[in-house]
Amino acid sequence: KKLNQQMADLAVQKIQLKVRKSKEDAVAKAAAQKALATAKKAAKTVKDTKSEATAVKAIATANQAVSQAKAETTAKTTTTAKTATVTPVATKMTSSSATVTNLNSSSSASVDTSSVVAAALSLANMKPGIPYVWGGASLSGMDCSGLTMFVYSKFGVSLPHSAAGQAAMTTRESVAAAQPGDLLFWQNGGGVYHVAIYIGGGAYVHAPSTGKDVSVGYISNFTPSFAGRL
Repeated sequence: KKLNQQMADLAVQKIQLKVRKSKEDAVAKAAAQKALATAKKAAKTVKDTKSEATAVKAIATANQAVSQAKAETTAKTTTTAKTATVTPVATKMTSSSATVTNLNSSSSASVDTSSVVAAALSLANMKPGIPYVWGGASLSGMDCSGLTMFVYSKFGVSLPHSAAGQAAMTTRESVAAAQPGDLLFWQNGGGVYHVAIYIGGGAYVHAPSTGKDVSVGYISNFTPSFAGRL
């Protein structure tokens, strides 16, 4: 709960900085203040709720407000730069096209990790639970890599149906450096054999084993070998 509150408060602080930076521009300031109100409301929800899923969704809302505030500032900065710069028409068109391409690439490549965490938690909280099914990757049953594949597919990320294959797609991090939304991996002499989604606070969502449902696990009880960042 403390970690959730810190994440929500951080989102508010980021937008407060945007408000201060945009004080000389009425349009940008209005947009930042609107985003700030949304983030503050989300932070209050995190503080008041007793539901982990509700808290995570509120954090996602706060982070979305941060992204919106950044987008408004970027759009304004780009517009100002175009107005202030005098260049030949052909060069100006090329520069503009490159800017649009870069913005689109950034948007498509980024994944809101708070939303990933919320999606994973929603699977763990489903009633009745989702059973472990070897080779499964649906709400009727899933194995460990099927779960991570199912969640990330909702955000346009295609993962192989294999813990080892998913590990190969990530940038390896220590477990201590894991951030919410990262994948956690377990390995032995035969290689990587299990994967989960880290949700913060020393907890993760995984499909444990035959006879068990998708659930929340804890690093202190079943410690992964390393983390992987997509």
